[in-house]
Amino acid sequence: AAPAPPSEDPRDLRGEGAYVDRYVAQGGRIDEPYELSEDIATKYRDSFQDLMDLLQEASSRFVQDAQGNLHVQITGIDEESIIGSKLHLEAQDIIKSVNGFRVDNPEQAMQLYNTLRHESEFIVVIERNGREVVRYYRVR
Repeated sequence: AAPAPPSEDPRDLRGEGAYVDRYVAQGGRIDEPYELSEDIATKYRDSFQDLMDLLQEASSRFVQDAQGNLHVQITGIDEESIIGSKLHLEAQDIIKSVNGFRVDNPEQAMQLYNTLRHESEFIVVIERNGREVVRYYRVR
């Protein structure tokens, strides 16, 4: 299982590699990063409309886990989209956290986006087929 997040407040997760460093220091294991180009990151970082278009490439819903926590579940995805081909997310994946921050409602998702959109490293914990999978992404 992934280490407990250092904070529930995404403002505490900013800074070049800050969350990734803390995650590893707490015993979290990460594999080699999935590299994302700066061009892709800039497009979605700077244009809210482009971000909304990206989100249309996947359908999702909120699901409740055994502890009563809500999480985003990807219910459908275009495998050729950035979400499928670059982020390697799949239909039925449940997003447990992004840099330690749970996203259990749309307002939290927007707050997280605004807080972390200039970060260059992200750890996304997903549940896939009942197993926890940790994805490490780096913008280069």
